[in-house]
Amino acid sequence: MKPKGTSNKTILTFCREIDLRLPSDRKTPSVTAIALNGSGRLVAADLGNTCIKLINKQSGECMSRTVSTCCIPLCNTDCVKKYRPWGVSFIDEDRAVVSVPAAGKLIFVDTRNDQLNVVKELINHRQCRGLAFCRGRLYVTYGSPEKKVRILNTDDTILKTFSNEYFSEPWYVTVNENDMSIFLSETLTKRVLHLNDNGILVHIMDLKQVIDKPRGLLLKDASRLWVCAYRFNGKDSMAEIDLDKAECSDVVGEGRIPNWYSDRY
Repeated sequence: MKPKGTSNKTILTFCREIDLRLPSDRKTPSVTAIALNGSGRLVAADLGNTCIKLINKQSGECMSRTVSTCCIPLCNTDCVKKYRPWGVSFIDEDRAVVSVPAAGKLIFVDTRNDQLNVVKELINHRQCRGLAFCRGRLYVTYGSPEKKVRILNTDDTILKTFSNEYFSEPWYVTVNENDMSIFLSETLTKRVLHLNDNGILVHIMDLKQVIDKPRGLLLKDASRLWVCAYRFNGKDSMAEIDLDKAECSDVVGEGRIPNWYSDRY
């Protein structure tokens, strides 16, 4: 399946930007994932500063201290561990989980009372990256050399494990809550893989001709998939893939055009 580019555009109205920089930051934030709950709390994985941040969506302000994903309580500038966060997903209204690939950890945090507190850590998840939560199950993707997807209970019980020859670096994941099918972004091969609920390959979406380096994924509805595309030395973008028509169109903003992968989200 090779979605063809079209001249159609999906228009978004830009409302505001949220500055994720904090006075305590040592580097420019590099946010690899964010998750938003129903009450307007944002949990952000700041890879650049090796920490988790809790932000109020309305005020744009940090609501508590950050949580280090490397050394506790604060990572030394000479630290060589580089335990940086990657993915984020809320598992209920108050709790979120954050993946830390190099540490092989899934860190569960609680956001109640506008405070960010570590609840527990699950270990032995080497190169865990993309996260999604659907119908009480946690979906985790694993980069090289693991190259797999796991479905877990939040107590670390493994329900299913998928892998196939097309898995290279499955960095992000989203799940269709209607049929429980799974979408994975393969950033390095510029593909999105569509699996059914048993991990059987349904489609390979070759995006080389339409977007560059697919990363974050979001199902807008059952037939439309949004894909964030990252360019290291170019203009980042977002695309909408019509799964029924196999067409790809740009998602653009009215007014101020957002930079989808900047230090401000």
